[in-house]
Amino acid sequence: MQLWCEDEVHFQRHTSLIRMWAPRGQQPCIRSASTREKVSILGALDLKTGRLLTRQATTFNAQTFGHFLEYLLQHTDGKIHLILDNATWHRAKGLKDFFLTHGERLVRLFLPPLLSRTESDRAGLALLDVRWGGTSFSMKIP
Repeated sequence: MQLWCEDEVHFQRHTSLIRMWAPRGQQPCIRSASTREKVSILGALDLKTGRLLTRQATTFNAQTFGHFLEYLLQHTDGKIHLILDNATWHRAKGLKDFFLTHGERLVRLFLPPLLSRTESDRAGLALLDVRWGGTSFSMKIP
């Protein structure tokens, strides 16, 4: 049995110049397009080994999450317990058949909703303690 956690992130670049140093009397020339770029990544981390699996997506929804779960199962062996937050696509009705089909290999564990970061970390560790009977994990909580 393996314990993984999954989450999504958007990396964004917003180019805007506010202040800069330049020789007095000279107008600086900055060669940078004034753009907004975004990269969206789904990722899962094996909490025992530190192995990280990631995929890029255009958006986060049930379909992209389902594709990522297929990728996760293709690149791992054995049973996976997957810790998830409460994003709507993690519980999407459109994935019901997927979870029924792969229930022998993939078990979802949801963190309690609407917690602060520290409370969420503590709740996650409490969940691990309950599910794995006091197994200790070396994770620091601020």
